[in-house]
Amino acid sequence: KEHIWTALTSLASAPVEERTITGLSVLLQSNDLKQSLRSYCVGGPYGRLLDAEAEHLGAASVLAFEIEGLVGTGAAPAVLSYLFHRVGDRLDGRPTLLIIDEGWLALDDEGFASQLRRSEEHT
Repeated sequence: KEHIWTALTSLASAPVEERTITGLSVLLQSNDLKQSLRSYCVGGPYGRLLDAEAEHLGAASVLAFEIEGLVGTGAAPAVLSYLFHRVGDRLDGRPTLLIIDEGWLALDDEGFASQLRRSEEHT
């Protein structure tokens, strides 16, 4: 916990474009923690999904995310959690329809299922 907190504190004072998973990994003092993040950093198999200098989801009123190749991978819980966090940030009280095709696959992950239940309570 201390390694993560120290790295996050340092990262918070960095320029916004450096506040990435790669930036966090560079600041971590624990090689085990660095190794855990490696797949999510630029150059890793999931880096293109979660590690970038800027977010490019856009501000459209309709968004679609194709996750067919993602479900069942080790990155699915992290990516789905991030997407739901970002979608949740956009909720402003207006009626919202959220369609999750093959949602039962995502609900097999207990962490994601509990996050979905929490977001339902706030709508």
